[in-house]
Amino acid sequence: MTELDVDAHIKNYWQKIEEAGVIDENFKKWEYERYGGSRTEFYSPDDDHPMRLALYLSFMDVTPLEEAMKPYYKRLNSVKYLASMGRTMIFMKIKQTTPDGVANHLITHP
Repeated sequence: MTELDVDAHIKNYWQKIEEAGVIDENFKKWEYERYGGSRTEFYSPDDDHPMRLALYLSFMDVTPLEEAMKPYYKRLNSVKYLASMGRTMIFMKIKQTTPDGVANHLITHP
């Protein structure tokens, strides 16, 4: 199964869950505890309602960053990861860490 197929299956799964009305208050409470906010609804974080940095970055539009990075890649297969790479660079800059530090953070905070 290719990565695109996996993404399509995940989207299809969540769409069916939402259509069935299975998402209730307990699920939303669990989502807020685990992710620090909703993965589908963006809100502006403040002191009373904080949001984890990774969740905040998932809502960010990184299209301009992708377009700036594309000329540096000769193989088009590498281009599909530019959004993730851009978010990772922003994450590194905000957290003031190194690529090894990001790898360690992702291992300890999946």
